[in-house]
Amino acid sequence: MENHKMVFHLYYLELLTFNIFHTVNPIGKLAPTAKEAKKHG
Repeated sequence: MENHKMVFHLYYLELLTFNIFHTVNPIGKLAPTAKEAKKHG
């Protein structure tokens, strides 16, 4: 049972970091385009 909990915890952590990277990455890509948009108008 403890082993199963450990595996689930690792899986959850991996999912969490995956979500964080997916949230941060598009923002990193969008930030420069937002600045460009301000320049153009």
